[in-house]
Amino acid sequence: MKYWIVGLLVLICLAAWQSHFLVTSAKGTEERMARTELQPQKEYRGVMYVGGPGESDPPGGLLLIRDQKALDNFVARIPTREITPTSPAPPSDDPLLSHPSVNFQRSMMVVAYSGSMLTEVDISRTGAENGAVVVSVQRQDCGYFSSVPVGIGCYHAVILEKTDGPVREEAPSS
Repeated sequence: MKYWIVGLLVLICLAAWQSHFLVTSAKGTEERMARTELQPQKEYRGVMYVGGPGESDPPGGLLLIRDQKALDNFVARIPTREITPTSPAPPSDDPLLSHPSVNFQRSMMVVAYSGSMLTEVDISRTGAENGAVVVSVQRQDCGYFSSVPVGIGCYHAVILEKTDGPVREEAPSS
């Protein structure tokens, strides 16, 4: 008789735990579903100057470009010549150097960058959540080389529909 009561109590506890788990999971799903995906209108990839004279290379970050002046400042950080061991280096074919037009009344640009040419950058997803732009950025090391230019990093830029909120980075979901 005692074992029957103990078994019944265990089943009641399991049922209570499972219902709590299901409610918690449903709330998490609702919060994740509140995110609206933002589809990039255009994408650009290339290399850029990072850091400054005498500074160490930053690990990487995000730039939010909402006007032409900010875009011009970003384009000024793109090398006009390819980063190559040949001398003289050929001109860069980066499309942003041709100053493409961006309608900043309806669009904005988000740039993810790395602090080294040995770290590739990929914006895998963009979305809007609670008034903020959420950017999933993956940074992957390409390996080790004995000679790498200092102060040059990689970038991935996307043009998105304009929002007024802040931008935040998150690790991509597996």
